[in-house]
Amino acid sequence: LWPKAFTFDNYNRLFTDRRLFDFPRWLGNTLLVAGCSCALTTMLTLMVAYVYSRLRFPKRRFLMNASLVLGMFPGFMSIIAIYHFMKAIGLDQTLLALILVYSGGAALNYYIAKGYFDTIPKSLDEAAILDGASNSTVFWKIILPNSKPVIATTAINAFINPIVDYIFVSVIMKDNYNNFTVAKGLYTMVDKTNIYEYYTVFCAGAVIVAIPVVLLFLRVQKYYVAGVVGGSRVAIDSGWLTADHQVGQTGKTVHPKVYVALGISGSIQHKAGMSESECIIAVNKNETAPIFEIADYGICGDLFKVTPMLIEAFKAAKASK
Repeated sequence: LWPKAFTFDNYNRLFTDRRLFDFPRWLGNTLLVAGCSCALTTMLTLMVAYVYSRLRFPKRRFLMNASLVLGMFPGFMSIIAIYHFMKAIGLDQTLLALILVYSGGAALNYYIAKGYFDTIPKSLDEAAILDGASNSTVFWKIILPNSKPVIATTAINAFINPIVDYIFVSVIMKDNYNNFTVAKGLYTMVDKTNIYEYYTVFCAGAVIVAIPVVLLFLRVQKYYVAGVVGGSRVAIDSGWLTADHQVGQTGKTVHPKVYVALGISGSIQHKAGMSESECIIAVNKNETAPIFEIADYGICGDLFKVTPMLIEAFKAAKASK
């Protein structure tokens, strides 16, 4: 079960031994499909969410509910119909077909982005429209710059899907070896004829595939949680969920340099907003409150008595500079 020695030979073999398995080409195909479908899916999702959040038109509620219900059905239920449609228009066994398949249902996953857009004050839209801005200008210049968390959440989910999908690529690509993605290609390494010779190479490939996803997540992780919970209040207000599912007031994450937590217990929604603060000062009368575990300075006492003393201390410190 344990290897006798550590080696990078399998990684070297993965990129140099291309007689049976062209991993570099499959990796390129995957990144191309993932990148294109990520961009298309993100834009389509945000545009649909903006329409449902800001515009009012007949049958809006019906369309929202219909989209929500249709989005609950797994995509592979339509896989045969999708394949025959792609074959009819001459796109079967092509990377373009995969991009269209992964992006085609993006509009059905609008609800998280819509919930986040609903937390952005409509007064911003109204002020821009009074100055002559169109709905398109409001979307690109006002809504999107204030929606980095939900953009990051949508983009991560859209990027991961083509990388991990095996079902769609197997049906659409059939035996077109050169257009395999890594999910389909790596699977061929562990069939019954190759598993004993290529299993360690397969494991090396699995590690390589994970690197782009990990790097993307590390780059945008500070926005991810805020994007996921950003629409929680709207979901509660709409009656989709009960109140105990709400995380925070708006789901937005703030990162002040100095965070003074007055009477805050330290639950998940509070910690998300403090994660990147340089200094956390906690005041709570409960000495076992979780907030003290992450606070740089903790004061156990009545906040109504402690707060005036803190304010005077801050004023004195500011005056001394």
